[in-house]
Amino acid sequence: MATDKESLDTQPYGSFAVVLGADHLHDLRKGHHIVRQVGDLRHQSAARAPWVVACCLTNFYLMAKTHAVSLEPFGTGQQGINFQALMNARKVLTLAIIRDGGNVLLGMKKRGFGKGKWNGFGGKVELGETIHQAAVRELQEECGLHVDEMDRVGLLEFQFEGDPVLLEVHVFTTTNFKGEPVETDEMLPKWFPIDHIPFDKMWLDDRIWFPLLLQQQKFQGFFLFQGHDTILSHTLSLVENFPGFTILT
Repeated sequence: MATDKESLDTQPYGSFAVVLGADHLHDLRKGHHIVRQVGDLRHQSAARAPWVVACCLTNFYLMAKTHAVSLEPFGTGQQGINFQALMNARKVLTLAIIRDGGNVLLGMKKRGFGKGKWNGFGGKVELGETIHQAAVRELQEECGLHVDEMDRVGLLEFQFEGDPVLLEVHVFTTTNFKGEPVETDEMLPKWFPIDHIPFDKMWLDDRIWFPLLLQQQKFQGFFLFQGHDTILSHTLSLVENFPGFTILT
């Protein structure tokens, strides 16, 4: 099992079958067996076996919940992984927040998911690109700004009640950029003073984690939504570094 953070971070999206090969099916069977008995291991650290590395916790859970993996009970020797089904069980997304002095750049979503809300800039990680590459590309496509490097400061997961697809959002920020923000088909950009951020016109979770971003903290969280306007539950914690939380990076 690849556990080195750097190797995980530089793997293109879609390389799951390479990162997690046939030699690791033994551990997968054990992980699947534990999840079926215990449930979501992400928030039950006491239940984790020592060999269950952090980068696999979410995927073990998704395997059990979405039947992406057809594994017999541990010890039977049966095995089989539907890699495409596992990749389809979650969407890996980026979100970039640009800062300039005491201002933050947000964009009004003009269409699609989140239409009418102010948000950062980002979107789905495409096959063959890293998460960082996707963050840079989405920022340029949505508001015209060019960046070379961004800092990953947040890792957020979103589950919408009744929807089996989990959203994994990697939050980036930077103060170094080139160009001026321009309106695109997707977004209408606008600078906001950090003490006048329009939380009443943003996603509900933003007011919970956004202050940590402004404080230059690193954070990791999970939000369970009912519809688009109700948070049923959430967790949020500060972290020093991000584990290889998903093997899709």
